[in-house]
Amino acid sequence: MPIEFIQEPQPTGSSGNSLFRLTMAYDGSGRRISKTRWVKSANSQDWEKELVTHYTGIGTEVRESFTGPAAETKVVVNMPQGLGRYGIEDAVQSAESNASKNFEWFLKNHLGSTMLVYGTVASTNPNEADVGEKIAAYDYRAFGEMVELTPPSTGKVTENFTGKEHDDEIALDYFGARYLDPMLGMWISVDPKRQFASPYLYVGNGYNPITGQDDDGGYYNDKDGKAIYETAKKNDFYGNPIVKETLEWGASSPNPINVTITKKDRFNDGYPVGGDTDNSYSLMSNILDLFAPSSNAFAPDIVSSKVMIYNGSYDYMQKSKENYSRAGVSVKGMPLEEWQARTLTHEIDFHIKNDLGKTEKASNLEHRNKVRDEEMWK
Repeated sequence: MPIEFIQEPQPTGSSGNSLFRLTMAYDGSGRRISKTRWVKSANSQDWEKELVTHYTGIGTEVRESFTGPAAETKVVVNMPQGLGRYGIEDAVQSAESNASKNFEWFLKNHLGSTMLVYGTVASTNPNEADVGEKIAAYDYRAFGEMVELTPPSTGKVTENFTGKEHDDEIALDYFGARYLDPMLGMWISVDPKRQFASPYLYVGNGYNPITGQDDDGGYYNDKDGKAIYETAKKNDFYGNPIVKETLEWGASSPNPINVTITKKDRFNDGYPVGGDTDNSYSLMSNILDLFAPSSNAFAPDIVSSKVMIYNGSYDYMQKSKENYSRAGVSVKGMPLEEWQARTLTHEIDFHIKNDLGKTEKASNLEHRNKVRDEEMWK
């Protein structure tokens, strides 16, 4: 079923028309497969098709333009992993002549947002370097509002904030599950995954929008937690079955777990890495706890969890200001990355996983399974 937007005045790039209409079409899985822009002249009663973009789902776009004396169709082939795209070519060319030697490379920031598009043309002389030039340049505010420093000279770039397309016509970013209003930092529809207390905030509960990203409008994923998990997985979870079981559970948990690593003193317990967990419970759980705070009637319903990992959590290592956390790990004889993985395992196993489905207050359960904890830290 198509969805339509009608907005006034005309978008940038339209040819003097006062009204436009945007029609989106989706497949059975909810993925957008086409976007059609219609225009209506000031004195006309009929809508005219101006531009149609077809999304193949495999990195290729087909753009049909109906402006000018004759319609034309262009093919946009994006490179894998957001590296860039091949030069935009006419669809009417044969496969042999359509083998483009032009490339447009995307320079992205740590969130995957395209900052610079640099175009190169392959040189026919092997002794000469490829010719290159700046095609487009962008900047972004914290919640995704895009600042176009240099408009693209070769056609619209569809990998913008965190690699998602910005629909100029409606000033929204298309993520897949939802549309984001980057100026407000809010979604235009509710959160299907119930990750944060507010169903509309791009990042809720105090998370930092520049340390992670939302892949599809469902979950906001932090890079710190993913890095700990991927490093542990690469090292076979340090040969620790409890670390493996717990981190794999956390990676696939229906209850989002956001992890932030900070170089900060927090505990004085003799360990180089420490952790804190802040669970966000459902409204019903909070009401039950309010009326029966000391009873066993509290049934935790965790919506999401926030874990802080503190590097350098005891004082005497502060003397080495620059690298005291790694120096502390050296004293304990364990790599910093493994300490982080074990600390995260503890936080998930005893402050998150152990609370789910219980009928006691969470504080009574945090360190109930001490034998398992001691086994994990061996």
